[in-house]
Amino acid sequence: GKLRVDAEVQPWVITDKNEDVYANGQSGIYHSFSKSFFPALDALEARGFDFSRFDQNGDGIIDAIVMLHSGYAAEISGLDCNNNRDKTNRIWSHAIPGVPPSDAWKGRT
Repeated sequence: GKLRVDAEVQPWVITDKNEDVYANGQSGIYHSFSKSFFPALDALEARGFDFSRFDQNGDGIIDAIVMLHSGYAAEISGLDCNNNRDKTNRIWSHAIPGVPPSDAWKGRT
């Protein structure tokens, strides 16, 4: 079959924590990293974003989402030229294949 991807871009969301917190000294590669998306999802929800459009099977869970992060990616290694963070305190751009139910966002669709 063919895959059709429709996307919608939203304005940047600024969270109340910085990259160090979300990286957690592990480049963001840890079990509960998905929770770092929750403040951004909450901000979108507060703006009135309709998440139900991204729940094609109606189970109340977002089917797929892509988040972009600012900053110097951890996979580049070395020190960030803007703030001297090493790679463990920056976010490694990666995909999370599935989020355990205990990490589920409370907003749902």
